[in-house]
Amino acid sequence: PDSVAASKGKSNYVAIVIENETDEDSGNNLGIGTLVSLQTKPRQKPEKWKASTIDLTGLNVTRPDDPEPEYVDINDKDVAAVSLQENNAVVVVDLKSRKIKAAWDAGLASQIADTEEDDIVNFANNIFMSPRTPDAITWTEDGNIALANEGEANLTGGRSVSVHDAMTGAIVDDPEEGLELQHVAHGHYNDGRSGNKGVEFEGVESGVYGGTEYLFGAAERGAGVTVQRGDDYSFVQLLPMIGDSRPEGLLAVPELNLLVAADEELGKVVFYELGTSTYPNIARPTPSDPATAGSIGWGALSGYSDGPGTQLYAVPDDAYQSSVY
Repeated sequence: PDSVAASKGKSNYVAIVIENETDEDSGNNLGIGTLVSLQTKPRQKPEKWKASTIDLTGLNVTRPDDPEPEYVDINDKDVAAVSLQENNAVVVVDLKSRKIKAAWDAGLASQIADTEEDDIVNFANNIFMSPRTPDAITWTEDGNIALANEGEANLTGGRSVSVHDAMTGAIVDDPEEGLELQHVAHGHYNDGRSGNKGVEFEGVESGVYGGTEYLFGAAERGAGVTVQRGDDYSFVQLLPMIGDSRPEGLLAVPELNLLVAADEELGKVVFYELGTSTYPNIARPTPSDPATAGSIGWGALSGYSDGPGTQLYAVPDDAYQSSVY
């Protein structure tokens, strides 16, 4: 099992994806991956829950006999969205009827990136037609599906959070290199990951806070969580994590104004609260031409001096390895 989700509202469904991941070295796997749906009743003991196994084989994907489901989310209509990461695909399942409503390919990404680990942050390379290979998945308020594109099947990676029509897979929004450039601008990009999926988005979550929907993306190797508006997908801010943190799982808790991030590296959870304070984002302006983004890479700063308006002059020290500048 790789992921679990519970239905929202008054419904009583729990969905579990059983990945049975293939060993990439030997080619052996533990069996065929499936989706298990559990129908529950209030105050009923788990051993009495009714389990149904939903077959995900035979789809029009790269490996129809080996779906390897990765992540699941359930909307308020009891419809499950499931990512098939190694197949670069998504399947949509009605839990009430246990029928597959849609299955589609997540598509190929083409964007500017830094794919060379040369101690220079320089977005001068082209990622062309690279499979998105989505990891986490979430429903948005308007019924679309958002994907955290880790790029597991390709070292260059998907490197973004994309939004798709739930039934067709058509692109609704893809910031391409935009979210990675925000990590560069905020000092959260390590050139040592350039040849290996960059900041590596693994988690995605959406939530409505005070009437405004936000879309969150966990960049495991960028030590940060991106925040976008859910209406026009514009960038809002980068929520930082410290040191060697690796955010992966995300959970929106709007009723408490909280976002929770799981840090798999340091073994902890981090709580962010909306409206309590403003993180002092220090960022270089992102140039209009992504190819010049190498000029904005930075890490630790010292030697501060005030500039005009909101500008701050600073010099980098060598607290980090040179590849973060």
